[in-house]
Amino acid sequence: MQKIDTERVAALRSKADGLTGEVDALLRRLAEARRRYAATMSDDDWSRLDAVQAETSALHARFIEIVDATGTATDLPPELLEKIGELEPGPGQNHLPRRNLTQEQIASTADIDEQLPAALDSIRRLLPPCWIEAEPREQCRLDTLARPNSFLSLTKSLRLESEALAVHRFRQALRVGEDYLAEHLAYDHFAGATLVPSVVQLGSQLKNLKQVRGDVEARLQRLWSGCGDDVDATIMEIVTAGRCVEFGRDVEFIPATSSKSRTFVVTTRFLS
Repeated sequence: MQKIDTERVAALRSKADGLTGEVDALLRRLAEARRRYAATMSDDDWSRLDAVQAETSALHARFIEIVDATGTATDLPPELLEKIGELEPGPGQNHLPRRNLTQEQIASTADIDEQLPAALDSIRRLLPPCWIEAEPREQCRLDTLARPNSFLSLTKSLRLESEALAVHRFRQALRVGEDYLAEHLAYDHFAGATLVPSVVQLGSQLKNLKQVRGDVEARLQRLWSGCGDDVDATIMEIVTAGRCVEFGRDVEFIPATSSKSRTFVVTTRFLS
C-alpha cells in the first residue's frame, strides 16, 4: 500500500495554482517583447526580450520542481505516474491526447498544393492593376544564398526578418505563395509556414463573402490599401466571417474605427 502525504500534495497543488497568474502576466510580457524586437531589431529591445525569456525559463523550472516534488509526496513510482499521465480524458473533458494529434489520426480536410493556385487566382482578381508588381519580388525571398558568410536553414525555427520586411505584408503573402508553387530555391519557408495557409484560407472564403452584409468591399481593400501591420488581423476577420457563413450564420461587418471595437455581428438563422 503506497503512502500518500496528502497535506504536502495539497500544498504543492496550491503552489502550482498560485503560479497561474504569474504565467499569464509573463506570457503577455513575452509576446510584447517579441513584437517590439521584431519591429525595431534594436539591441535594447533584444536585451529586454532576452531577459523575459530568461524569466520564462526560470518559471518553467519551478513548475518542473513542483511536478517532481508531487511525485515524491505521493510515493508512487515514476512508471505509474507516467501511465497516469497517458490515461484517456474522462467524461466532460474535450482535450485530445497528444498521441492522437498525428497525421494518421486526424483526417485532412484539404491539400494546400491543390487549393493554392485557385486561391491566388481569386485574390489576384481583386487587386488593383500592377499592385503586386510595385515592389521587387526579391524582397520577399531568402537572401542567404547571396551572402557568403550566411547559412541556409532547411528546417524549423523562426526568422524575425521574415516578419518585419519593408515590403507590404499582403504583397509578401502573395509572393511567398507564388514561390511556394514554383518551388523557388529562395522560397521563404519561414514566412510561408503561416502565410501560405493564410492565403489558401482567404481565397477559399471569398465566395462566402457574397452572403455577408455591411461594407465587405472596404474590408477587402484594407488588405492592400491599409497598413501592412494590419494584414494578418484583416485576413483573420475575413476568413472568420466566411466560416460563419458556412455554418449557417448571418454575418454583417461593422465599419472599422480608430479605436478597438467589434468587427462583425453574427446571428443564427432559424428555420420556420
